[in-house]
Amino acid sequence: YGTPEKIETDAIVKTLEHRIKKLEETFTTEPIPLIDDGSSTRKVAVSVNGQPPIEMVLDSGASIILLTKRAAKDLKIEIGSDAPSIMMT
Repeated sequence: YGTPEKIETDAIVKTLEHRIKKLEETFTTEPIPLIDDGSSTRKVAVSVNGQPPIEMVLDSGASIILLTKRAAKDLKIEIGSDAPSIMMT
């Protein structure tokens, strides 16, 4: 099947480095300024679909993102009439 009997570590590392480099080329990075309003809560400006940004709380440990209906409307995010509703407290 053309499988080599011995695989050199250098060849594996070189292949992985090439794959990582190609993957990194797909990422865009830029600094995201924090909004400091004097409170202990940090916020960021969020823009979706080219709409003017709104302020959102930054929670690096959050497992979900929560938008109010008003924020979704301001960001031109359409919520389908069949979208599920979840009560959160």
